[in-house]
Amino acid sequence: MKDKEATAAELAILSILAEGPMHGYGIEQVIQDRNMREWTQVGFSSIYYILNKLLKLGWLEKYTDEEQSEGPPRQVFRLTETGRKKWKDAILKALSIPDQFDNRFQLALSNIGNLDKSEVIQALEEYQQALFKIQRNVEMRSSAQGAFMPWFVQGMFDLSRRKLSEELRWLSEFILNIHKRDV
Repeated sequence: MKDKEATAAELAILSILAEGPMHGYGIEQVIQDRNMREWTQVGFSSIYYILNKLLKLGWLEKYTDEEQSEGPPRQVFRLTETGRKKWKDAILKALSIPDQFDNRFQLALSNIGNLDKSEVIQALEEYQQALFKIQRNVEMRSSAQGAFMPWFVQGMFDLSRRKLSEELRWLSEFILNIHKRDV
């Protein structure tokens, strides 16, 4: 049987736990604080599902936090040696092998010749506005991190800024090109 690779959602949770043991609600807080939902697909309702799946795979173990001062004891999760190896291998692979974009957008681009020009332009302008909103959010989150942002977090913000800037530049040119053509 082929060795299972971590999905993006699983890798996001493994990455948080690679920083140290945590309970499910703590994982949700990290996802919110880091605005990870902008670039990952980990819903609040799926956190415990993923944690239980990773437990069954042997990538995590859990224990009860008996020292918690408020409320009932919480289940705390941590990486096993296997989980740490899976996390490390997946991170190094993701850093070394370029990944293709979400193919749905390119699939849609390949079909615009069969659509009404005004509908295409309207859809692309909506996409453009959504990108502007994401760009503003990235700037706001970056500013909120302050001057003491770790170098790797700064790198993530820089990458997001550049990708958004280039995609917006390309999109503006593409929309202008569509206006000029008889589609």
